[in-house]
This record gives sequence, C-alpha cells and structure tokens, in this order.
Amino acid sequence: MMPTDLEKNGIYIKEGLVEASSLPPHIISLCEAVLDFHGTVLERLGVSKDDEFDGINNTLSHLDDEECILVWEYIQSLKEMKTKATKLSMGKDREREWEYFFRDHFFCPLANSVAISDRDTRYSSRTKFYYDYFEHAQSRPWSLFGSHQKFHHAHRLHLTEPRPDWVAFYPIYNLDVGEAADGIPTTERWQWERSSQGSIVENFSLRTLAHLSRYGLHATTTGTFREGGNKAIDSSDYICFPWFIVEHKKTDQAAETECYCQAANAGAATLMMLQTLAKYAERRNEDAHIPPVVTMTTVGQTVRIWVTYSVDKMSKTKMDCIWVGNITTMVAMIQFHAILENLHTWAMRVLRPWISFYIDQWKHRFPLHHEVATVSDDNAEAQVGKFEHDVPTAVSSSDVSGAEDDGESQQRQTAGNSNTFSLEDIVRKEFGLLKTHIDQALKENARSEAPKRDHVEYRSIGVQTTSKDFSNEDERKRTDHKAKHSYTTSLAERVSAS
Repeated sequence: MMPTDLEKNGIYIKEGLVEASSLPPHIISLCEAVLDFHGTVLERLGVSKDDEFDGINNTLSHLDDEECILVWEYIQSLKEMKTKATKLSMGKDREREWEYFFRDHFFCPLANSVAISDRDTRYSSRTKFYYDYFEHAQSRPWSLFGSHQKFHHAHRLHLTEPRPDWVAFYPIYNLDVGEAADGIPTTERWQWERSSQGSIVENFSLRTLAHLSRYGLHATTTGTFREGGNKAIDSSDYICFPWFIVEHKKTDQAAETECYCQAANAGAATLMMLQTLAKYAERRNEDAHIPPVVTMTTVGQTVRIWVTYSVDKMSKTKMDCIWVGNITTMVAMIQFHAILENLHTWAMRVLRPWISFYIDQWKHRFPLHHEVATVSDDNAEAQVGKFEHDVPTAVSSSDVSGAEDDGESQQRQTAGNSNTFSLEDIVRKEFGLLKTHIDQALKENARSEAPKRDHVEYRSIGVQTTSKDFSNEDERKRTDHKAKHSYTTSLAERVSAS
C-alpha cells in the first residue's frame, strides 16, 4: 500500500511535525492533553538531556526520602531500557524485536497499572473495573473492513484490511449473566462482576451493542455481531471502539513509508466507525462532532505520535504528526511514558463519555424493548438472540437504510417470527405491553405536571447533558405519547374481550 492509494480515498499523511496553530480547535485540545509533560521527572529534576542524569545524586537531595528512592529506581530502569534500545538500533534491528521492546517496557506496564489487585482499595478497584480498564490485541485482522463485510467499501477502494501490531480497545461488558465479559480480570477480594450495577456500563454492554448493530452501528473491528446474536461470541471478541493504534517497522526507507500508510489505513478505518457512531449527533464546524483517533508508529528507534481526524470542508481525512522522539534517549522515554498516561486519561475521561453519549442517541432512536431488557437468561447467546426474533420494534426504514454512509443496503427484520404462541402466551405478552405503556404514560404525565426547571439526563460513564440537547425531539415525544395512549386503550379493550 502506497500513499497514492490512500490519497485516492481522501486520506492524507503529513510526516513533518504539524504546527499547532494550523489544527482545528478540538484537535489542539487533544494535543495539549496528550503532550502535557508537567510533573515528570524531567521537570522535577530540571533535566533536559541524558548526560545531565550522570550527576543526578546531588539533585535528588532536595526530594523527600520516599520520592528520592522512587525516582532513583526509575532512573536506573530507564538506563537499562536505554541499553536495550541502543543494542536494537545498532544491531538486532528487527521488527519483532521492537514489538517486544515496546510491549514489555511501555504497553504492558500501562495495562497492568489499571488491572485490579487485592491490594487495591474499594474505590481504586471499582474505578478500575467500571472506568479505567481496557483491552488490547496484537496483529488481529479487522475483518469488518475485509472482503466479506466490506464496511464503507466505496470509500476504501484498493485498501487492505487493517491489521495493526498493537491496539487498545474498550471492553464489552456482559454483566447481565454475572460475568465480566470473560476478560476483565478480578481478584478473590474484588469481584465486581457479581455486582448489580450493570447500568453504569450499559452503553458498553453486550446487550446494547448487539441490539444497535442490527440498525447499522458498528462497535467492533471484527464485526462481532454480524450473525445477529445467534452465533456464540468468543470472549476475545468482547472489545469495541479502538482508541490507540500502533504499527512497528525496522529501520528502512521503504518500510518507513509502509508503516505510516498502515497506521493511516487503520486510523481512517476507525474514524469511519466513529463517523457512523456520530450519525445522529449535531454537526459542528470542522467536523468537531467526530472524535479523532490517536495512532503511533515506530521505525527502528524513531517514535511518532499521530492524530487522525476528519476535515469537513475538504471531505477528506488527515493524519498529522504531533510528536517525534528517539527511544534510545532517556528524555524521550520519560516523555513517551507521560504521553501514554495522558492518552489513557483522555480516552477514559473524554473519549469514552463522548462515545457513550452518542450511543445514548442511538438508543433513543432504537430503544431496547422493555421485556428484553429485563430478561434473565443463563445463556448469553440466547439472550442476545431474542432481539432478532421476539422484539416488535417500530423503526423508520430510512433510519436503518441510512445507517452506513457507503449506501450499502441493509435488510433488517424487526417484528415477530414464525413461531406459534398459545392464547395464554399472547395474553401474557399483551398484558406486559399494556403495563409498560401505562407506566410510560404515568411518567409522562408526572413530568408535565412537575414545576418547570432545567432538566438533567444522567447517563452512563458520567455523561450529563441538558434538555436543550434533545429539544428537537420534544415534538416527536408528544406525538409518541398520543400514539401510545391510543394504543393502550385499544390494547386494553382487546385483552378484556379475550
């Protein structure tokens, strides 16, 4: 794959460091968050070059004993890492060796820092489980963009299926069946998967994402829900929405270009997923409503951090370089450690609520049926499969057919199946629907009689929005309420007659 292949699909790479002033405001905000080096050892010790660490003992004297020990141990570990990186750059310059180096010294420590342990306090373990934990995968093909599923195929002509060397994902929770997606590690002391607070992560649950996938939302790069929930889902596929993409190559001019192209290919593919996610969002200038994607490339010892984002006026995707470092230097190692920590914080505290808010908009348009939402089933696959067969859902055909921007047709069956029900089953279902609509009607009446005040919607992952975000839906809600009232009256008469 060459840069010209990407450019034919509107994807452009800027190799040199980009000027911050040339970036859109929402990208500048991301760069400032990710490239924040305040509080690092460099700042604490006033160091800017590697040779300044040689006489560091005198500088450490102004620190208290505990911090002095921690900083000294950290500096020693950096020196060991520098020795290994230098050997790789001077001799064993192989792609696989660089993969192991970054995995062992940077990525695994980051993942381990948010893994639950028995030493954690309740607050710490709970925060990790519900908010900070992430999944990662190596060299896994993104079949959503392959020759079979062809997601956004019209905008990816002659581009290969992405297969990044390392990717960070959000986990998919499956707490409805008392499990933690079979992948979120817990301990004997802290077993949060047994808690009843699945609503906290409802928007990242298997049930929610499987349901919305039927209407065009693609949360996974592997197309996990392509079978409509009828096929067993492997626990390793409980991952969604990549937020950090890494590509490695050894030192070579041709390999360098290929590395950048592969990162841009995966970054643009992720951006297409986020564009679909933002389908019902209010459009903003410079496509600021579409979240950006952070990628990283390593060519030998040279590390680059990139931001991939959508450019509305030019109808194209750009991948701009925002940081370059030589990983054989301790200064670059310290900065890169800070970048990973900052990026994780941004992904969990900014991007995750952002994604959750957009999932709320999809749920508002394609709500999960009340009966299905309260089903308790020991078989996760059977529970997800009920969405396909048992749920009558009123959906506009235009909402479904327009879910993907590439215009490929989608045929969704959303009402009933061919199974035969007894009269008792029908009456039970009708009474359940009647109760649901009456409860909704009572809630609507209570809201209308309540004193007028600013209304706040409390959402998963701590997202809050005021009522003005849904002002365009007010008229439709009133119409829906009238329709529900009419349906409730008719349904009550039919049930009484039966």
